[in-house]
Amino acid sequence: FENDAAECPLVDSCSLNSALREALNAFFAVLARYTIADLVAARPNVRNLLGIDMLMERRAPAA
Repeated sequence: FENDAAECPLVDSCSLNSALREALNAFFAVLARYTIADLVAARPNVRNLLGIDMLMERRAPAA
C-alpha cells in the first residue's frame, strides 16, 4: 500500500494498490461504527475474559 517501501516495479501503474487501499479504508470504516462495548454487550464470557466487568466495577462511583 505504501509507495516508499514498495519493491514491485508495477507499483505506480498497478490498480491493485489503490483497490487494496480502498478495501482497507472500507474495513476501517465498518470497524469505526462499533465499540468494544457494542461487540461484547451480549457476551458475558468475553467481557470476563477481557476484564471489562472488573474495569466497569472500578469506575462505578461508590455509594
